[in-house]
Order: sequence, then structure tokens, then C-alpha cells
Amino acid sequence: MTKSYCSTVSIYMYFWARVRDFIETRALRIPPLDASTCRKITAELMGINQKKTVAVTEGWNNLVLHVQHKVAFRFPRSHLQAGYLRAEQKFLSEFAQTTSLPIPRPILHRRAGLRFPFMRYEYVQGAPLTHEKFKAMPPTAQVIVARQLGEFLTSLHAFPVRRAQVLGIPHDNIRALETSEMKKAKKFIFPLLSQKEQEWITRIFTAWKSFTRGRVLPSCVVHADLKEEHILFNEDKGVISGVIDFGDVHIDDPAVDFASLVQYRGNCAENALKAYKRPVDESFRRRMDFYVQREKIFVLTYFVIRKQTRHVKEALKKLKDYITTHEPWGTSEK
Repeated sequence: MTKSYCSTVSIYMYFWARVRDFIETRALRIPPLDASTCRKITAELMGINQKKTVAVTEGWNNLVLHVQHKVAFRFPRSHLQAGYLRAEQKFLSEFAQTTSLPIPRPILHRRAGLRFPFMRYEYVQGAPLTHEKFKAMPPTAQVIVARQLGEFLTSLHAFPVRRAQVLGIPHDNIRALETSEMKKAKKFIFPLLSQKEQEWITRIFTAWKSFTRGRVLPSCVVHADLKEEHILFNEDKGVISGVIDFGDVHIDDPAVDFASLVQYRGNCAENALKAYKRPVDESFRRRMDFYVQREKIFVLTYFVIRKQTRHVKEALKKLKDYITTHEPWGTSEK
């Protein structure tokens, strides 16, 4: 099966899912996912009292139920997300055979009355590896953790791309079909920024466009969301106990995942790279720097679009503070 064939099929499935969602929500007016129904189904599966033991988290793409910090359920809100959910479940089942760290082992369920299948998975044990925890570790412990992450990313990025496409893992280009990140930034966050701050963002994307023109970037399966809450830590043993939340897994530049590790400051990303056994080309670190800055823009855009006011204020302050202390990516490039 060729790469072009897999890409064509993926694009077709993407658009068909969007069409089905439009028809069902706009034309047939099928009501949106109901939280109470999901609670009831979850309670029946677990044999528990739904009023006392189930907490609900409302997400943009999924409705998530956490049960006693032992089991989680994820209910997709659209055909598009249901497709991603199926792909994620298939991928995790296969990746579990080669990963260097524990990951979720999801099971798909179907129930009458629900438009889409939903996912159930047992909790991976451990506490989030927060920035504060990492900073408080002695240097030798930080190196151990970083090397674990490097080994994990080696196994993740080694997963065959063509196989991932067959399983339904999307390519980054598919996720960007609706509009570019720059267009979203202009529409949603530019009104919150000064002229100078707007120019800072514009310079980043202009430099990136110039940098990537005529250049083929490496691609692999990436986690794409290695936030502190998704990296679990065993405090007794002083090691990472697992990586969770593969909801954003897709095919992209491997530097994307290492950019996420820059959040821990120090030498975490560099120490992880030392343990990384995949190719690292001459522009790898430059691309990491771009993804670090892009993420700060993306986070603010995400919260503005979803009208999460409290998070908007926090993300806006962080972006403004960052802009005042950092040059836009590509400034020093010739």
C-alpha cells in the first residue's frame, strides 16, 4: 500500500466525516451528546452509583468521565472525532508491544442510543510530573527522567508511518485543512494584542514559511501533547511511570515532541536527545525552537476560540511576557 494511497484515503475519510456531522447536526438536527446518558451508561458498565462516583469533564471534541481515579471513559462528539478515537485505540494496541513506558490500553464500546462508539481505559498509575517537581530534583535524577523520555520518543517515533496511516492516524496536513494557524491567530487573538505583538507573531510564521520552502521535513508518529499532566511520575522510585492522553497523536515532525520537553527548562530536552536513537538532522533544534513559540500562540488561540475566559487571561499574559523577553523565531537566520 503506497503512501499516496494512504493519504488519499485519509483525506476522503476526513471530509466524509465532516459531511456526515454537518448533515446530522444541521439537517437532521440530531441532539448533541448528552452527559446524563453517558453517566448512566458508565454507571451500568462499572456497576456503580452514577451520582456519587462519576465526575464529568466537558471537552470540545469529547465528553470525558473519570470514575474514582481508576477508570476513564471518552465519548466523541462527532463522526470526525469518532474516527480519531478508533484510530487511537488501534494504534495504542499495537504501540503497547514496543513502547518503553506504560501507556493506556483502551477498549471500545458501543451502546444503543449513542451515535458513536466510546472508549474505556484503566488509569496508568502515577502523579503528573509538574515543572516544580522536576526543578526540585537533583541533577542526576533529572537526567534519569530525561533519558526515559528520550527512550520513549525513540520507540514512538520508530512506529512505521505507513502502518499508522493504515490504522487511521491523521497527518498534520489533514488537521490544518480548515485554516492555517496564522489565519486563526489574526482572527482570534490579534484583537487582544498590540501592533508590535502582532508583528512579532507575523514574523515567526513568515520566517517559517521561508524556512520550509522547498524543504522536506522528516515525519513520524508524534504524541504532540506532552504536557506535564500527561507525563506520570512514580515519586517513590524516582522514575516516569507512564505517558497518557494520545488524543492528539498524528504524523508530524519529530521535533514537535522535543519542543514539549523544553517546558521543563534546564537540560531536559537536550538530555532526552542524548538518549534518542533516531536521526537528528542539522535543523532539528531550530525547528524545536519554532514549535516552542508556535505552541504559546496556539494555546491562546485555543482558549479564545472556546471562550474559556479564565484560561484566556492566563495564556495572554504568558504570551505577552514571552514576547517582551524573546526575539521572534528566525530573526537571527540568514
